[in-house]
Amino acid sequence: MTDEEMTNLCITLIHQATYMLRKLLDTMQNRFVTEGGIKERMYQSRVAYRNGQNALKGQNNRSGQNNQNGQSGQNNQNYPPSPTNPPSSE
Repeated sequence: MTDEEMTNLCITLIHQATYMLRKLLDTMQNRFVTEGGIKERMYQSRVAYRNGQNALKGQNNRSGQNNQNGQSGQNNQNYPPSPTNPPSSE
C-alpha cells in the first residue's frame, strides 16, 4: 500500500467516524427533547416509586395488619429501636 493509499484510507475512516458521531449526537438530542434529561427521568422514577409505596400502605391499612405506627410488622422502619424511637409495646 502506497503512502497516498494509506492517506486516503485514513481520510475515509475519519469521514466515517465523523458521520457516525453526528448521527449519534442527533439521536441523543432527539431523545433528550422527547424523553427529557437524566434529572427528569430520575424524578419520574422517584414519583412512581413513591406512588407505589403509597398504594402498598393503603392496601395494608385496609387489611388491618398495621401496628401503631401505621406500618406492617415486617417492614417496620423503626428497627432496630433507637433511644428516640423506642419499640412499640403491643
